[in-house]
Amino acid sequence: MRLVLATVIAALTASTASAADLEVLRPSISDQPETMRTIDWSGPEFGITAGGNLMQADGEKFFGRTEDFKGANFGAFAGYQQQLNNNVVLGIEGDVTYTTNNARTFDTYDVSTMNYLGTDEFSTDWSGSVRARVGYAFDNLLLYTTGGYAVTRVVDKMDTTVAVGTYHANYHGVTIGAGADYAFTDTIFGRAEYRYNKFFERQFGSIEEELSQHVVSFGVGMKF
Repeated sequence: MRLVLATVIAALTASTASAADLEVLRPSISDQPETMRTIDWSGPEFGITAGGNLMQADGEKFFGRTEDFKGANFGAFAGYQQQLNNNVVLGIEGDVTYTTNNARTFDTYDVSTMNYLGTDEFSTDWSGSVRARVGYAFDNLLLYTTGGYAVTRVVDKMDTTVAVGTYHANYHGVTIGAGADYAFTDTIFGRAEYRYNKFFERQFGSIEEELSQHVVSFGVGMKF
């Protein structure tokens, strides 16, 4: 009887010791590695973009019709943003963009007599904007809206009986849009963005013109 009791006590003691060892070896919750990485979108940023755009122009030059000018755009942006505790991200950003391959040549006529005057090549080249940004961060993904001031330069190359030469004019307006930034690392992110630019009607030479523009761009940037 004493032998049986001693055996039982020894078995219980060994079991308790093994359980205690397991508790020591089992890692606590605080020791577990984090499964998600939190991205902080606060700080300065800059990057480059490329994409396509559709400029629409109407006015006296086009006899009241709307003409389309399709082109490619390449640009750079820089700005600063701050991420709040509720994951809202506020910022300001500026960009400079060069548009190419959107020139179109038109035959020009005297409005009163409809006599042929020559050719007129119309295009835009440089543009830029200064904008506010409001977004919401889903860790690596930042969705945002943006809006502010925009300007573009129109190039008019005339070869007519009335005028010969290249003329430039700056058109001022507003821009609004939306986009998404995705952080690949703590510093490198990609971007996709759409913007609509509306430029106010202005006098260019002896005629009035009005411009609007749709811009789609993709880019890569760096934040600090």
